[in-house]
Amino acid sequence: MKTKIASIITLAFTALIFANGFSQPVKVSPPAGTLLQVSPTDPRSIGITATLFQYSDPTFPYWDYDSSCIYWGVNDTLFNVINGANNAPPNTSCSGMSNLVYDFASSDPRNLVFKGFTNYKYLNTSNAWVTNTVPVQMIISIDIPVDMQFRMTGGYLLARIPNSSQVFRILVRMYALSPADAQYFAGGPGQWYAPIYLFDILHTDPNTSICTNWDGGSFFKIPFYADVFKTEPLCNGSSDGELRTEYTGGIQPVGILWSTGSTDAVLSNIPAGNYWVRIADATQCVIQKNITVNEPAPVALSSSSKDISCFGAGNGEVSVHAQGGTLPYQFLWSNGKTDSVSAATQPGTYSVIVTDAHNCKAYDTVNVNEPEKIVLHAEITEPSCYSMSDGSLVITAEGGIAPFSFLWDGGSTEDTLADISAGNYIVTATDQNNCAETDTFTVQQPAPLGIDATVTDVTCFGGNNGAIDLLVNGGTQPYSFAWNDNAMTEDRENLPAGSYSVTVTDDHGCSADFAVEVSEPAEDSASFQFDITHKTASFTNQSSQGTYVWNFGDGQSSEEQNPQHTYLNDGTYNVCLTVTTNCGTWSRCTDVVINTVGISSGIARLCKLYPNPAADFLTVEWPSEEGLQRISIIDLSGRVISQDVPDNSGRKTIDISSLPSGVWQLQMVFRKETVRIPFAVIR
Repeated sequence: MKTKIASIITLAFTALIFANGFSQPVKVSPPAGTLLQVSPTDPRSIGITATLFQYSDPTFPYWDYDSSCIYWGVNDTLFNVINGANNAPPNTSCSGMSNLVYDFASSDPRNLVFKGFTNYKYLNTSNAWVTNTVPVQMIISIDIPVDMQFRMTGGYLLARIPNSSQVFRILVRMYALSPADAQYFAGGPGQWYAPIYLFDILHTDPNTSICTNWDGGSFFKIPFYADVFKTEPLCNGSSDGELRTEYTGGIQPVGILWSTGSTDAVLSNIPAGNYWVRIADATQCVIQKNITVNEPAPVALSSSSKDISCFGAGNGEVSVHAQGGTLPYQFLWSNGKTDSVSAATQPGTYSVIVTDAHNCKAYDTVNVNEPEKIVLHAEITEPSCYSMSDGSLVITAEGGIAPFSFLWDGGSTEDTLADISAGNYIVTATDQNNCAETDTFTVQQPAPLGIDATVTDVTCFGGNNGAIDLLVNGGTQPYSFAWNDNAMTEDRENLPAGSYSVTVTDDHGCSADFAVEVSEPAEDSASFQFDITHKTASFTNQSSQGTYVWNFGDGQSSEEQNPQHTYLNDGTYNVCLTVTTNCGTWSRCTDVVINTVGISSGIARLCKLYPNPAADFLTVEWPSEEGLQRISIIDLSGRVISQDVPDNSGRKTIDISSLPSGVWQLQMVFRKETVRIPFAVIR
């Protein structure tokens, strides 16, 4: 049979909630398209209107509402569509609904749209049944008195009141016959069941599913309970979590399907994440659980350090702050310390391991810096001359943390000392971290100009072969020279005897004076004295150094320096001394008088007269016990020139400066005898 449907067929239904929690199917025989209403007895009842209509498909403009099974097919959600007649075709399981979540506001209708297809059949002109399939769409409009949340899952429409632990599960089952097809079902033509839509609020416990079976018009429910227990990962990112299912009731066998594809009762070694499990018994009563497996927050470390303030101070510090994971924490630094804050005595990289209560670990490193050692450098300008104060000292510092301040031992805070003399200067440099370094700098000065000379004296009296070899040290070379005789050279040669002075000036203008004497020997001469005892003359050579030849005037000679000569006879003898030196030959002759008349050999031997020859003074010595009464100077003729009465000291010096050169006699009158001793005066 073909029937052209020109308008939308509307099927309306409600769900009635009884005190025992069951909803009963309602049998009616109204005309097709009549709206079926059942007034709710519970304020929580939900009014649902379903509209079934044909797609706008020009290929199938006609269709017969003889469906034995309606397939609702979108995205994996199971809908059971059941034909309720005794001789109806077998039940058919139709899959394809998706898990959809809907939020509803009060008095704000929402539409759940399901697309699928329907099978229908009709008698053709040959009186043969033909089955056809056309696409259909079902729209379930839900109007609720309170705010609720809905989603379609496992063949159920789940409803939950926000901020409430109650979850309502609505089971949708469908059965439909048209009057035109009643002849093919029990009851015969004209007897038919209107479409029956059962919407059951089954239980407030989300872990329970009560499945409804249609049995020749009877209606019963089988409770099926399930729950999921979870063990969450101990550490962030670890895969040691576990999900375990437990169920009771239902019809065996029971199948399990996890979102991972596993079909085991226990899902082991899983990380954190969102999971679902479907637990279905043999009647395809399905419980779906959505589980969120959490994990601890990762152990997050925030490390910091305090640098060592001064080189070698060892006062650095490292610290770490941990969050996440599971308290309490344990700390282990690379230096062995076990607190969150550790002293850092050396510069370098410090690593830390933080372990939480579940042995979850986190690692971090932190650097501790140390300033370099403060090193002081000085630019020194020495004083130009010894003992002057025109030097300077400029100090600079490196290392540490700039800027630097300076303090000298004299109180100055500048980096430069000017107009200073030689000496030691102590300075302390302090950096920004108050680290200090003290050092001592020595300002040198040129050595004082030192002048010495090696003098070569004139060899012979009146010569000019003297020399001066200057020895200069100290100061700053080169040197310049200015002599008092206008010479400009350092060393001098061919000099006569005399006094010489020089001014030496160094490269810095420092000067020093020096004087030196070039000597010459006394003029060479031949000179001697003699002392006569009886007839023996003892000669004392007073000549220049050289070789000597004595001529005693009696034909005898000698080359000794200080000879003695005994004359045989009294008389006057001309004694000559010839002296030969490097500078020439000189001679000196003197008369020596030998006169033994009137001279007692006893007292005369005890008397001494010197020098002899003499020039200005003559000294005489005698034995004081002999009683000297008078001393006289007489000439060779016996004439008295002068006389004197001596004291009894035994020694007297006589002034003879008035006597002319010549030979004279000293006459001494003792109590018992008179002694005459000749002497010579040389001018």
